[in-house]
Amino acid sequence: MHSAKEGHKLELIANNPHVCVELDCDAELIPGGEVPCMYGSSFASVIGRGVAEIVSDEKEKIKGLSLLMKHQIGRDFAFTGEMTATVAVIRVF
Repeated sequence: MHSAKEGHKLELIANNPHVCVELDCDAELIPGGEVPCMYGSSFASVIGRGVAEIVSDEKEKIKGLSLLMKHQIGRDFAFTGEMTATVAVIRVF
């Protein structure tokens, strides 16, 4: 995953790298008509636990960001060291 280079998330990881990551997809609204309590949603989710590590090696950051973009956008992008210097890359294992 990636992040701003500073902030609460990175402070938490620095203090305790043990993390829980949750991802959901395929979210759909379940309509409830005129009764608010009848509304809901359906979705698929994955929850994983691991240890977070801030990636400092430029080549590893490029690899991680490239994989993220390939997954999200479906195509390859070229990253430079200047680009990777603007973000934090976090590896969870």
